[in-house]
Amino acid sequence: RLASGESTWPGWGGEGSDFAVDDLNLGTDWSALEVAWEVPLGRGQSGIVVDETTAYTLFEAEGRETLIALDRGTGAEQWRADWAPGYQPVYDDRKGPHATPLVTGELVVALGINGELRAHDRVDGLLRWRYDLRRDFGARRPQAGFAASPIAWRGRVIVFIGGSERRSIAAFEQGTGTLAWIDHDLSLSHSTPRVMNLDGRDTLVVRHRGGLAGLDPWNGALLWRYDGPGEGDNVAIDPLWLGEDRVVLSYPYGDEVGTWLLNRAGPDFARDWVASRVRPDHQNLIHLNDVIVSSSGWGPTFTLGLDPESGETLWRQRSPKRTFLRVGQRVLSLDEDGTLELAEADAEGMRRL
Repeated sequence: RLASGESTWPGWGGEGSDFAVDDLNLGTDWSALEVAWEVPLGRGQSGIVVDETTAYTLFEAEGRETLIALDRGTGAEQWRADWAPGYQPVYDDRKGPHATPLVTGELVVALGINGELRAHDRVDGLLRWRYDLRRDFGARRPQAGFAASPIAWRGRVIVFIGGSERRSIAAFEQGTGTLAWIDHDLSLSHSTPRVMNLDGRDTLVVRHRGGLAGLDPWNGALLWRYDGPGEGDNVAIDPLWLGEDRVVLSYPYGDEVGTWLLNRAGPDFARDWVASRVRPDHQNLIHLNDVIVSSSGWGPTFTLGLDPESGETLWRQRSPKRTFLRVGQRVLSLDEDGTLELAEADAEGMRRL
C-alpha cells in the first residue's frame, strides 16, 4: 500500500508517532512477494518516510550526508541534497545519520549527525532554511551524534536540541524557519518527542535522559515534569503510553536499570512496577492484546511479553534485537539480521504467521 500511494508515513513512528497502523491488511501468505525495486545507498540508522508520491531518507556515503527523494512506485531518484557532516562517532555501528526525516507541508526536514537541521522543498529539493544546532543554539552533541527526529505540530517543526542556558527544545515556523520559541534545560536523549492529547489538551511529551517532561507545544511552557534515576546520553527508547494515565519507561543504563510502569495523576507520577531484567537497548515497545512486547538484552537477546498490570514476564523467546510495528492486532517486526516477520502476540506468546 505504501508503494501504491494509498497511505503515508510522514515521520518517526508514522501518522500517530506510535508505531501503529490499524487499517493495513498484510495477509499471511508471503510466498509470492517479490522485490519491486531496490536502491543501494550508504550507511546510517535513519528511517524512511513517504508522502503520496515519494520516499525520503537520510544516509552517509563518501564523507557526505545525503537526503534523497525516490519515486515510491519505481525507486527512481527524484533529487538529492548533500553536505559534509563534520563528525563521525568512533564506533562503526554508530556512524551515519540517526534521525528520521519529517515530511510536513511543502517541506522535508532532516537533522544530521552533527546537528545540521535543514528544510528542503519536497518537489525539487531546494534548500528553504537551515540551522547549525551547535553553533546557533549551543547544543551539545551526544557521543553517538544527534538522533532525536524532528516532529510537526500545527505549522511548526519541533526539535529536541539539547542546548544550554534554557535552549534545549525549540519550535520553528514551518514555512520560514523563524524561531517561534526555545526554552528549558532538559538533558538531550536520542528519544523523539511526541505531541499527545493529555487532560484534554495537546501536550508535547519529551523523554529526557532522566525522565519525562510535558510542555505546551504552542509556547513551550512547562506543564509537568518527572525525574527518575540519572543515566548516560544513550537513552533512545520512546515512552509507551497505555492510555492517558499510564506510561512505560525503560532505563537501560544507570543505577536502577529496567522497565518501569508509571501512573500519572495530573502533574504527579508514581512508580507502579519495575521489570528489572527487561532492558531494551534501541528498540521500541508496543502494546496489544493485553501484553507489552519488547526486545531485551545486548549479548543474548530475547523478545519478551510483559503483563501490563504487574510487569511479570509472561513469555520470552530467543531472538536477535527487533523493532516492532503494531498492525491491527498483529505484530510486524524487523530484526537486526534483516528478517521481516508477521506474528500474533498475546499473553500466551508470539507466533509467526
